[in-house]
Amino acid sequence: MAIIAPTQGDAVEACVNGPSRLRAHDPRVVLRTTAGGTFARWPSGAEAKLFGAHTPDDVLPAGAGMAPARQHLGSATS
Repeated sequence: MAIIAPTQGDAVEACVNGPSRLRAHDPRVVLRTTAGGTFARWPSGAEAKLFGAHTPDDVLPAGAGMAPARQHLGSATS
């Protein structure tokens, strides 16, 4: 699973520690940072990797092979 936010800090603060955060649903969720990235880990062993983007284009094509959403919108209105 991936958690994608505008920045890595936003992913941590809004998605892990914020009001609607993962820890609000399960306070046992642990945040850990390794050489491979930052992860939220549930007691069951499930993990989600946190990603921060450098530009809006880095967030929009989240699926493999997807073009940025603004290109889809542009072609739909052209």
